[in-house]
Amino acid sequence: MEKKRGIDIRQINTHDRYEDVAQAFICRNGRAYQLDSKRTGFTMIDGQDSLRVGLYGRIIGQSAYKARSGVEFTPAEIYFVEPLKESKRKGKYIFANSEFTNSVYKAEENGGFEAETDFIFPVIKSPCIKEFGIDENNNYCIFPYKKGSVECVAITELAGRAEYLTNYLIRNKELIEKQSKRSRDIARGKEFYALSKVGLYTYGEYAVTFRDNTRLVACVVTPVKTPWGKRVMPVCAKHSPYISMDKEGRFITEEEAYYLCGILNTGVVQEYFRFSFSGRSYSIDFNIKMPLYDSQNEKHRKMAELSRKAHTVYTDASKVSAIKKEIEELYLYVCDEEQ
Repeated sequence: MEKKRGIDIRQINTHDRYEDVAQAFICRNGRAYQLDSKRTGFTMIDGQDSLRVGLYGRIIGQSAYKARSGVEFTPAEIYFVEPLKESKRKGKYIFANSEFTNSVYKAEENGGFEAETDFIFPVIKSPCIKEFGIDENNNYCIFPYKKGSVECVAITELAGRAEYLTNYLIRNKELIEKQSKRSRDIARGKEFYALSKVGLYTYGEYAVTFRDNTRLVACVVTPVKTPWGKRVMPVCAKHSPYISMDKEGRFITEEEAYYLCGILNTGVVQEYFRFSFSGRSYSIDFNIKMPLYDSQNEKHRKMAELSRKAHTVYTDASKVSAIKKEIEELYLYVCDEEQ
């Protein structure tokens, strides 16, 4: 059963009887499989897709890697910004607050503000993630952390290094403090501008990010050149979870990032997630085989090479489709070897 687009679930929930809301759903016939004995959920497959169900069982297993949630920037209206132009003052830039259709809050600086750039980074938002690529965008965020630190920069240090940015945060302190108690409780740092979902894993030199809703697509995160001339790694935001470490806490290599990206973009993995989880939110605690990358394994190397190639042509759907089929064939062989 699938809710039709354009119908508000809150309206449906005001009713007690299915008969009153039946017209809000599309019902299809199919089969329900419990492919993973360690998971209570079912994989629900339409009749037209049942020919590939045998493949889904082959990919069920252990992952050697741990996915992490993206940083939670709350409220987004304060922390998400867009560079406008260079300031006349050295080391500073003019920024505008990002706009959102359903914004609850409004920042003080609707017409733009001036700030230092040391703690402003490119940010990856879920809608920009495509198979093997990221759409061109102007998404940046305020991230008041030093590389490798899980505690935000103290306000005295921040004021000394970025006076204008500190003043901007202070002017918006009241809005920042309206975030939920849960967000405040898990924030990493003692200052009012501390963010949640920050850890050592945030600072990997290489990572693969993916969407956790709608459709599972992934791409490798690479450094971005900012308008002020620095090349820095973007920060992945909420709904853009990522893998930067294995389960032993070792940062992944560049080859590993491409290898993992190739796995996540295979048709067999995408289909399994679509049939097994709600499109509103995919589990990032992967129950699929993602063996530790072995540079001596020819299939692992080839998957990484094909994934890297796909990143160079990610806007060409036909070329990407052909590459995905090659990666899937290799991945299924790798899965069979893991049994």
